[in-house]
Amino acid sequence: LNYDVYATFRGNNVYMFMPCTADVTDITLTLLTKDGSDKDKLENLDLSNGKTMPVKVKGTEHTLSAMQSTLPTLSFMINEEWGTIEAMNFDPAHDVKCFGDVRLDVLPELENEETGWVGFVSKENDEKKKGTMEIKGRGNSTWSTEPGVKRPYQFKVEKKTDILGMGKHKTWIILKNDEQIVRNKLGLDLAGMIGLEYSGKSEFVDVFMNGEYLGNYLLCEKVEVGDNRVEISNLDDEFEDNGETTEGLDMTGGYLMEIDNWGGDELQIYHESSNTVLSVKSPEDLAKTVTADNEYGYIHGYMSKWLDAVHSDGVMEDGRSYLDYINVESFVRYFFHQEFLRNGDCGRGSTYMYKDKDSIDPLIYAGPVWDNDRIFEGINNTDGWLLSTINHAGTSSPTFYNVLNRREDFAK
Repeated sequence: LNYDVYATFRGNNVYMFMPCTADVTDITLTLLTKDGSDKDKLENLDLSNGKTMPVKVKGTEHTLSAMQSTLPTLSFMINEEWGTIEAMNFDPAHDVKCFGDVRLDVLPELENEETGWVGFVSKENDEKKKGTMEIKGRGNSTWSTEPGVKRPYQFKVEKKTDILGMGKHKTWIILKNDEQIVRNKLGLDLAGMIGLEYSGKSEFVDVFMNGEYLGNYLLCEKVEVGDNRVEISNLDDEFEDNGETTEGLDMTGGYLMEIDNWGGDELQIYHESSNTVLSVKSPEDLAKTVTADNEYGYIHGYMSKWLDAVHSDGVMEDGRSYLDYINVESFVRYFFHQEFLRNGDCGRGSTYMYKDKDSIDPLIYAGPVWDNDRIFEGINNTDGWLLSTINHAGTSSPTFYNVLNRREDFAK
């Protein structure tokens, strides 16, 4: 297989970051002029096993070497006729998408069909079409429009694909790995180990985009409703199958919700007395605003009354405890996961809950775990429970898990 990649310059060093299956004993180096035409070409270079060679660039001596890891390589081939990478990278709202194809390479000795560790190529042969993949930026605090920085992305393939044994799906996330290189991986893996249902799986990959090495990323599942993800009733699918009307639909579930720091297009339930913003992530195709009788009226009222009880005497309108409305074990597991990892963001954002239809399971569940890049922030604070000290950002209002941990009925 042939790979076209761009070199990376660091001082007088020139690094060729290579895909995992590239043959570094047979490299062709092409020096280009400013207009993109070939200037010089060096062929059959062997840069294996740490070998280097001198090369002149603009009259200055440089040292050329090849870098290669054993991690799977994820390569995006963007067709910039349908949207430029620059426009995507400088869009803070993540509305600009790029289109093209995607390829995953896995070392032959690591390939295993039983575990799903196999490479694949998703390629569109019709030049008139955009491609088999779309990609856009993602993230709030982790996103930057500054030039030359590493960015996280969300991509969607044309057909459901099982990537590295994580189950078939269309939409995937790649999180940037910098100083938090192991935090997100550790948080997701630990959630699965302690039995938090629907915890996302993840794998480290090296990422290239149009031949440019972007660095090491964490490829992971997106938190969303669907097979191999959060497997609850999909109201969006039911809504579509029902002629885009809610008449006759059981609107008691399923719902995927997030305590969120950031505004978005999804419905947001604002619980004023606790300063809690609860975003409804799914369903997302129904009405976007809340009225007394619209499609979101059920979940808005249900969660508002439940939060009222959590933040007061704990008693619901029907006289039962708020604990009777939740799967207590899932909330306990979630709490200890966040406390053990000293997550300074718990309850502020990326704090998920979900609820299925009453006829299937009427309880609210905690999870899945997401966004672990701030774990260990409270590692030096060993005086009591960290989660009992966290308030909503910029306020004196305690977060949901801060309040929950202080309740004697939950602590028991």
